[in-house]
This record gives sequence, structure tokens and C-alpha cells, in this order.
Amino acid sequence: MMGGTIRIYIGVITSVCNEFYYSGVSPASHQLIRDLVKSHQETDGTESTASFDMFIDLPKIYDSCWAIRFWSSEKRLMCWVMFLLAICIMARASDMTQFCPKYEDILLPPAHLWDIDGYPKWIDIGLT
Repeated sequence: MMGGTIRIYIGVITSVCNEFYYSGVSPASHQLIRDLVKSHQETDGTESTASFDMFIDLPKIYDSCWAIRFWSSEKRLMCWVMFLLAICIMARASDMTQFCPKYEDILLPPAHLWDIDGYPKWIDIGLT
């Protein structure tokens, strides 16, 4: 089992303890547990990927999305919204997976229903 997975499980257990006002020592702060997680992280044989830096990477992705000349404004907006929602739904930008919404799963209203700034008032997202 990977160290990161164990850390997630410990976080969940700690969260449950906090929810039910457990007054004992938090599992996450117990030295035996910390040593166990550390040993698994050092020996799990995987390297962590670089995290997504919102301040550096997000403007680059925005510029790339809006620079595709053969896409209509509607398609550019749809793809940009799809990307932002995927970040929100997945809770971490580094966790993009096959479960993120795809372009084909997003439905925008007809252009005449958009607001005065040129943005849709609603977006339908189908998660499969």
C-alpha cells in the first residue's frame, strides 16, 4: 500500500474522531502511526508527481484554451468551464482522472439566453 493512501485513511479516521468529539490522542499525531506512514512513503516505490501550481499553470492553460483559432467562442468557454469544474469537482488539480466531465458531457444554453457579458446563465454537466 502506498504511503499517500495510508495518509488518506488516517485523515478519514481522524476526521471521524473529531466529528464525535473523541478526546484521546489523535491517530494522526500518534508516533507509531507517523513512523508507519513514513516507512511506507519511503518504500512504496513511487515518485510523487509535481503539483499543479494555480498561479503559474492556470494562466498558461487559459491562454492555450482561448488561443485555439478554429474553436468557436462557445466551445472555448465550454472547455474552460469544463476544466474549472473538473478542478472543483475533483477537489485537487493534481487529481484529474477519468471521472472528470468531458467536453461532450457539458451542455450550454443557446447563445440568446446568455447574460449581457456574454456568459451562459447556467451549464448542464452530465457525469457518467
